[in-house]
Amino acid sequence: MIPQQTPVKNHWGNNSTTVFDFDFYIENEEQLLVTHTDLEGNVTTPTLGVDYSINSVGNTNGSSINFPLAESRYSTLAWDTSTDAKELLTISLDIPIEQPAEYNISGDLNKKNLEYSFDYLTRICQIIYRTLERTMKVSESDADFDMNLPQPKANNVFKWKEDETGLENYDIIGENNTFKQGLLQDIAAAQQTMTNTIDANKTATDEAIADFELSVNSTLQAQGQNLQDQLDTYKQSTDADLLAYKEQVNTTLSQTSTSLQTQLDEFKGTTTQEITNFETTTNSSFAAYKSQIETDIDNFKSSVESTIETVNEAAEKINDLEEAVQTAIDKADEVSEKADAVEQLATTVSQQADEVQRTASNLADKSLSNLNETGQAIIDAKLEESVFDAYVSSNNAAISNLSDNKADKTTVTNLANTVQANKEEAAENLASEKAGLIILIKGKADEETMRLIHNGMYEGVNLETKFATEIASAGSVYAWLAARKTAGNFEGINVGDYFYVSMSAGTIAGYSLAAQTFKCRIIGINTYSKCGDTVIGDMFYIKSDQCIDTPIKWNPNDNNNGTGTQNNPWLASAAYAILNGVNNYAKGYNNVYHGANGGNGIISLLPSALRSVMQQKRMLLDSRYSASGLLTCSSDWGWGWGDGGKLWLPNEIEVYGCGVRSDRGLTSGYWFPEAGLSIQFPWFANNCSNRVSTKSDGSRCSWWLSAAASNHSSHVCGVSYTGHANSYVATNAAIYLPLCFCI
Repeated sequence: MIPQQTPVKNHWGNNSTTVFDFDFYIENEEQLLVTHTDLEGNVTTPTLGVDYSINSVGNTNGSSINFPLAESRYSTLAWDTSTDAKELLTISLDIPIEQPAEYNISGDLNKKNLEYSFDYLTRICQIIYRTLERTMKVSESDADFDMNLPQPKANNVFKWKEDETGLENYDIIGENNTFKQGLLQDIAAAQQTMTNTIDANKTATDEAIADFELSVNSTLQAQGQNLQDQLDTYKQSTDADLLAYKEQVNTTLSQTSTSLQTQLDEFKGTTTQEITNFETTTNSSFAAYKSQIETDIDNFKSSVESTIETVNEAAEKINDLEEAVQTAIDKADEVSEKADAVEQLATTVSQQADEVQRTASNLADKSLSNLNETGQAIIDAKLEESVFDAYVSSNNAAISNLSDNKADKTTVTNLANTVQANKEEAAENLASEKAGLIILIKGKADEETMRLIHNGMYEGVNLETKFATEIASAGSVYAWLAARKTAGNFEGINVGDYFYVSMSAGTIAGYSLAAQTFKCRIIGINTYSKCGDTVIGDMFYIKSDQCIDTPIKWNPNDNNNGTGTQNNPWLASAAYAILNGVNNYAKGYNNVYHGANGGNGIISLLPSALRSVMQQKRMLLDSRYSASGLLTCSSDWGWGWGDGGKLWLPNEIEVYGCGVRSDRGLTSGYWFPEAGLSIQFPWFANNCSNRVSTKSDGSRCSWWLSAAASNHSSHVCGVSYTGHANSYVATNAAIYLPLCFCI
């Protein structure tokens, strides 16, 4: 059921309201037409999702819209209080004049479908009734009028016939038109009256001006004489004041000079006495210091003599040391007994070593990053067993030597040093053998990695785990990658390796974005090094596996051309502006808007540590703009080098290795600039699955590229959720953006 409704609602500006209601039924957002009339009477059509949003659909009693949105080109609906002029926002029902339902001749009649058809026709009738209400009509009592209009005739107007039965043409310019002649005579008389009035007013005005000038001159002369008298009086008074002030200043200066001279004489007397007192104090202190030094020298002499006596006592204690050596020999016997136990332990360790050998063989076929703590401990035990044998052997020799030299104090000391040296050498050998085995296993792991990469099966490793120690020292994985790149050190980093980036929640260009974490993967290393108009340096090229969960349009209108301000389609697009936080909202051909006011951009939602090391992607940019019409291919002029943004999108060649939907201009003689400097990123080669992106819930999604499609003025290239190359209209609201950046 559709109640009696007016399918239009007008709202006048008041400088504050941003929510505007309408009280008629709409099934979907496409059935609502919004127009804006400014203070000058210019009528424009705001864009849904950019300039306004609809709060709900499907309500019998209507809903409301929000206008303008944060990133809209419109301002709050205005009211000029000085002129009482107001802007107007008109919300109206806009549905096709059709009957879309089809009813078969036979079969059951669906009452719900029939109700829907009646409702649809009722809404059309309401639109027609609204239109008829705004037309000129005659009353029913005058229904016999002939309302047919006469044939058009130049310089004529319609007027009622003398018999009041209809309309006829009436010449308002012809020579025989009596009304015209009378009107011209009235105009001539009015002009003469106006001329006489102007002449009379001019004479009176001239006389008044002359009287005013005479009065003003007399007043000025009187005031001028008065001012001159006041000036003479002031000058006389000022001269006397200056003379008195000068005498006062001279007196003050004389008094100040006398006071300063007195203070200076007093200071000189005080300073001389202080110098004399200081000399006396210094001489006294020096005498005391000299006496103390002489006392310290005598004490030192006594200390030396006492030390000599202590040395003599030390000689007596040597005998005690020899007894201690004998005790050490006894201890050596105990060590010998413990050596047997150690030998038994060595046998056990040897058995563990065999187990290690088998484990090491298995580990050699795996990546080094998969070694667990248990495996590493077994390797350490294997190495320590062989080194420990050498250590015990060396110490047994030292103990035997101790038994042969038990009366020699010096030999005891030397043997102790030998034992320590053997221990240190054993530790060095342990470290050396351990490092050698690790290098062997690492080599096996690198071979396995290269095999996987060659076969297109490498899934990458988490850099934040593999290089945890290095990254901790650098402060963040972003700073670590930047430092590695600057040092030219790419060891252990492969295409396909990844790390994680978190994005904060926020609203950008009217899109509400939720907080999200991305798995960001290296898709190329130094892919464009040494190229470019200015030399492109070493670089990590990175793309997220996931897209931003909110789909974003490539442009606000179905147009893939550039603009007069920016003729490259990518740099003129809304996607570029929203990612990088720029305002490129501008009109292109036929006054169609491109781009967006990107505000702070999606880049502002990323970690500051990442933003600080991001680099611009230098690109060879095509030109696709003409003031005389839309282009379907890139032009052969206007191309050039430029920065593609710190957040960018790959082109078709960088994903597929060739132009699929973006190079057809070549067949028509157009140059294809992307082919001049583009190459497939290694991550996308040899495995189609690497082209597929997902949302955070794991579901597949299609994603935008930076290239405009050829043979179209409305389509943009993209990667389908199935992995194949595709193109979409620029306003497609089901295509997503990944994060792509360079470090």
